[in-house]
Amino acid sequence: VCLQSCHRATTMKVDGVEHTTSPIVTGSSIVAMRCADGVVLGSDTLASYGSLARFKEMPRLYKATDACVIGASGEYSDFQEVQTVIDELVTEDYCA
Repeated sequence: VCLQSCHRATTMKVDGVEHTTSPIVTGSSIVAMRCADGVVLGSDTLASYGSLARFKEMPRLYKATDACVIGASGEYSDFQEVQTVIDELVTEDYCA
């Protein structure tokens, strides 16, 4: 991990890929409850752009497999990257 050499770094590079350290589209609440037959997950769908409640239909839960659901709050692009990586791993595992 290599951070820029300034007082407040706004990006970092990991393996040559630049990532933000100043989230833009953020927010959300995720809740999970364990039940007798499994787990119940819930989230809101609001994403804020700075202080503006800008995006109202942003899913924060992702069904990775029939047995795995992922919930994420925070920077939305991080969640999208996690989805991409998981899709690739599931496809790789399925095709192996």
